[in-house]
Amino acid sequence: MVLEGRQQEHKVMTNIYYIPKLKNNVVSLGQLEENGCKVVLENGFLCVLDQERKLLVKAPRTGNRATCLSTDQTG
Repeated sequence: MVLEGRQQEHKVMTNIYYIPKLKNNVVSLGQLEENGCKVVLENGFLCVLDQERKLLVKAPRTGNRATCLSTDQTG
């Protein structure tokens, strides 16, 4: 996951699905839009902007046309 901007801020989303066998959380584009985000799919990237239109996330599309965001900040 790429966080843009000078300061890292914490954003909180509720009602996120967790699927234990996947060991991941699942967020739909509709959920993001319902929370006031703008979702842009363009040039092989998914960009999510907050209500002030600041970039929250930019992630590349994978080979299987999915977009996976890693919240691992170590790498």
